[in-house]
Amino acid sequence: MVLIQAGTFMMGSLYSEQDRNTDEAPQHQVTISQPFYIGKHEITQGQYQALIGDNPSYFQGINRPVERVNLNNCLKFIQELNILEIGTFRLPTEAEWEYACRAGTSTRFYWGDDTDYSQIEKYAWYKYNSNSQSHDVGTKLPNAWSLYDMSGNVFEWCQDWYAGYPDNSQTDPSGPSSGSHIVIRGGSWFYEPWGCRSAIRNWVTPSNIDNYGGFRVVMDK
Repeated sequence: MVLIQAGTFMMGSLYSEQDRNTDEAPQHQVTISQPFYIGKHEITQGQYQALIGDNPSYFQGINRPVERVNLNNCLKFIQELNILEIGTFRLPTEAEWEYACRAGTSTRFYWGDDTDYSQIEKYAWYKYNSNSQSHDVGTKLPNAWSLYDMSGNVFEWCQDWYAGYPDNSQTDPSGPSSGSHIVIRGGSWFYEPWGCRSAIRNWVTPSNIDNYGGFRVVMDK
């Protein structure tokens, strides 16, 4: 786990950002008022199997991220983790996720704007370098806060229901209280490079299971 200090950032993308989607606007100021810990890596198959007793993943490998997990699978893992009484774990909010992903940057990716996609190879497993599969966590370069695979490899479940962004400043937003789709972030081995940008938003139903979807956990400080 990596300690993320409290702070303020601009969430979403500007209208001028290359390859942006409309639901990334309006860009708005978000304050994360409390520090928190977030996983340095996505939860691995080895970690998931050790706690849950099985491995649902399509691409097998103990150091690869666990995938083919729906929202309930993620919450069951977190419930079992909390039983160990080593901390209070949960999924990240969408705002926490983007704050941690950006790591103090305001560019398209946490390594820069990379307008010609010449640098993404160093930081992310995505459609054109993944050989159509996931890879061991932590094998690409991390962001400035020592978090790996925030872009690419497998998308990551957040705890928020999907909805449009507000047009005013927010403190510790957690999304609407109900909905039909859950936010996922980060892109994956299956995604085009533009789909791995820091501001990109996607959403799936809570029951969704894909071999390009996993998660990482947050622990309250």
